Amino acid sequence: MGFKRRGGGDFATEMASIVPKLFSANEKYCVAHGIDPYQTFEEALAPPCTESEIEALEAFLAQRLPPSYRAFLSVFGGWEGVPGCGGADLLGPAGHRDAHVRSTLSWKSDMFNEFEPRNPIALGALPLAIGDDRNMILLEPPMNSDGEMAVVKYYLTTEEGRFKNLLEYFEDQLRQHQNDA
Repeated sequence: MGFKRRGGGDFATEMASIVPKLFSANEKYCVAHGIDPYQTFEEALAPPCTESEIEALEAFLAQRLPPSYRAFLSVFGGWEGVPGCGGADLLGPAGHRDAHVRSTLSWKSDMFNEFEPRNPIALGALPLAIGDDRNMILLEPPMNSDGEMAVVKYYLTTEEGRFKNLLEYFEDQLRQHQNDA
């Protein structure tokens, strides 16, 4: 599959390495803070998507997905309760089509319209992780020359972090967990 990134490295290989580390670090954090981990790694991470499933998602969204997200989906088809997003799921193909996810995205877009001068959802941002709580992660256009889109974490409508790609977001979350240890 070879989801290469600028400067070398293969996103799929790096995702296969970092995701288990981040899951484990998050699990240790939860246990240390009296939060019962509610799932095993195998329960939280969906099986890999096929190339045809990824292409069908791109057709549904009417745009090509960034290489780091495509690579994640090729290794793990989604992540229930992704760290750093208040228990929201990192969406796989079915999640993007889910009526509840679509309606949640709509009311979060309404929040941007009401409280902010700029609405990234109205400008074409795609949900990466979105739930009913205050947290969400969006893939925000424009697409860069390397095919990536910014990965932006929000609390309500306040930007909390901006990353070059999904791998960089995971690396940041892992660093935070290691610093908390």
